[in-house]
Amino acid sequence: MSLTPERIATKFAGPLQRVSQLQQQIAGLHPFLETLFPIEPAEDGTFFIFELNAAAHAYTPTATAPMPMPVPLGVRATFPLEALDNRPACVITAEVFDTLAAYVTVFHEFIHCQQWEWG
Repeated sequence: MSLTPERIATKFAGPLQRVSQLQQQIAGLHPFLETLFPIEPAEDGTFFIFELNAAAHAYTPTATAPMPMPVPLGVRATFPLEALDNRPACVITAEVFDTLAAYVTVFHEFIHCQQWEWG
């Protein structure tokens, strides 16, 4: 069964909603936590790009892009992606959402996204 954007959207709907909910709870801790950034699950040679729909305060799938290099299982990274006009995004593999504690790494990567934007 091949991965499709629809299957990936279904797979990540709950975890990405949880990111949004957690961010609302922690945003006041530090200015770097006030902004949500794109999240790109890396699977099967493809980045599946999810961006924040600000009106709904929810992530929605917006695009896919081929990975320009292999992305190993367990990656948590921030880097700009050409498909996002070189804006920074949080690149992860699916197991980041296996435990609540692992969500911390997503917010850690958001801090790097903010650093990238602020130069």
